[in-house]
Amino acid sequence: MATVGYPSLELLGQELATARRHFSDAVYKAKSVSIMASNRNPRLSPAEIQDLDEVVLANAVLAEARERFDPQIADLSDRLARGRAILAR
Repeated sequence: MATVGYPSLELLGQELATARRHFSDAVYKAKSVSIMASNRNPRLSPAEIQDLDEVVLANAVLAEARERFDPQIADLSDRLARGRAILAR
């Protein structure tokens, strides 16, 4: 049973899973844009592919997602670990 005022470990786990899913979606989208760009431009080097506007934009979106979700994932992971440690006592 959860203490009043504290989220249960189940809720923390759900929030963590959601944050990880959103971040992995951003990673997938950035990678897929890069792959599609390289398929459309087979003669370009990987460095030149990374300089294409669509890939630069996708990488910027990924960086924003990383700034948003990395602290949230770290915080939720820490809170979940502390909760599990308390239950283990």
